Amino acid sequence: MFFMLTDQTVPLLFFFVNGLLFTLLLSIKGIKDKHVPSQWLSVFTLLCCSYLIPWMCGHANWYFHEPYREILFYVPTMQVLLIGPVIYFYTKSLLDSSFKPTWKDRLHFLPGFLYLIYSVAVFVTDKLILHRPFFYADGKDKDLADWYQLAGWISMIYYAVLSIRQYNLYYNRIFNEISYAETVTFSWIKRYLVAFVIMQVLFGVFLVLFPDWGSFSNKWWYYLAFGILSFYIALAGYINASQSGLLFDLPLQQQKPEPESSSSAEIINENGDPEAYASLEEWKYQIEELMRSDKLYENARLSLNDLAAKIEYQSHYNIQSHQPLL
Repeated sequence: MFFMLTDQTVPLLFFFVNGLLFTLLLSIKGIKDKHVPSQWLSVFTLLCCSYLIPWMCGHANWYFHEPYREILFYVPTMQVLLIGPVIYFYTKSLLDSSFKPTWKDRLHFLPGFLYLIYSVAVFVTDKLILHRPFFYADGKDKDLADWYQLAGWISMIYYAVLSIRQYNLYYNRIFNEISYAETVTFSWIKRYLVAFVIMQVLFGVFLVLFPDWGSFSNKWWYYLAFGILSFYIALAGYINASQSGLLFDLPLQQQKPEPESSSSAEIINENGDPEAYASLEEWKYQIEELMRSDKLYENARLSLNDLAAKIEYQSHYNIQSHQPLL
């Protein structure tokens, strides 16, 4: 197969091949471990690989040889309207392990699927009905059209903002729920969202400097930066998924606050039954015994809910002190 290796092609090919590798690894992990975030990240990585194809193959001279030229024209490799929703759903699945997209959530993917329908219509019209270039009479790849790239950029900015809002909501709640807030998955979310925002900033800079998005010589540096950042997200995301183990089970929806006790040194149930009162010293003794017998102090991710389960205490009891256990 004709493919010219150049100084521009090789770096993009490196990130493309490695991106496909991590797409496969993340897919396997997502299916094998039933790890939904890995499945979303595998889709994101695949979309990023696909995004590099026109520039990678363009510098390999595919646009000047058949049938490669028609492949680049009629196969919609740049799904810029899907990248934003996927990164948003990846964020939500990391923050809330119980998250499952509803039919309303799936509407986020509607613009991307409409573009797929448009691409099919272009192919059918040019190749099966007219048997001549109609949509492609100008000889320019529709994926590189200014309106489409701009729409994709706006979409990715919008979903970056939504993801950051979800992160902030989670951040504001997390310290009230667990004692290891700075050592868990959401610190990774902050890093990849920064990388994703940098992508959008670079797009805006290159759009201002070189408004014609189909200019191969001027935009190559942006695609190189895109390849580096997307590879970082895929690699670090895979490592994080392998190390983090369990996700949080904290739904993002606000929950009804528990009734407060008349004394911070006591633990009570919802009905205020006097028999349910236990002195702080008694619970302190049980916790110390558990720490010694089960070595709970070795668990860096020990939460109040975990401890309550250990002492067979019902989840609706309210532990008044929100200070870290360890």
